[in-house]
Amino acid sequence: MSGPAWLAGVFAALMIVIAAYCACRLAKSRLRAGNAERDSDGLHLLMGLAMAGMFEPRLASVPGAAWAFVFSAAGAWFAWRAARAGRAGAAHPAAHAVECGAMVYMLLPVGSWPPGGHAMPMAGMNQGATAANPVLTLVLALLMLGNVVWAADRLASSRAARPRVVPAPGRSFCYKIAMGITMVYMLVAML
Repeated sequence: MSGPAWLAGVFAALMIVIAAYCACRLAKSRLRAGNAERDSDGLHLLMGLAMAGMFEPRLASVPGAAWAFVFSAAGAWFAWRAARAGRAGAAHPAAHAVECGAMVYMLLPVGSWPPGGHAMPMAGMNQGATAANPVLTLVLALLMLGNVVWAADRLASSRAARPRVVPAPGRSFCYKIAMGITMVYMLVAML
């Protein structure tokens, strides 16, 4: 799958906006004790920066291997939280663990890194990243699509309670939907 070059720029800009929004949420949570999703906001801040660099190599300030280490550690953290929460409360941390796994997979696919480069070129946009395992790529894309559907359902539920305004939790579902769609696009582009 290839996409127009302008679309990579749009996705990179969207990821920067999401990263800035998450940074603001983190700063606000330090001032007030109201945000219980600090680890999630931190993850999405880093994920937005990494994904922007994956779309636009000039924005890549950290080597891919370093990002892969960060997302591996974050994935282990969220998997531990999901296991600790048990079945009832495991959906949220488990979804973040899947996001982290997808990020590691996208950062370290076979043959995708240009010699000495820091960013993963997207298929059809630069040199072309390829999936190490097309079946795993498709499974990750489907899991991310499931995250998008879940977040859209949660957004609809929050909007039903207050139809004229998107409450703060609803805004976080909006950026999670946008980030999930972007990740699905990136994974499908690798096929």
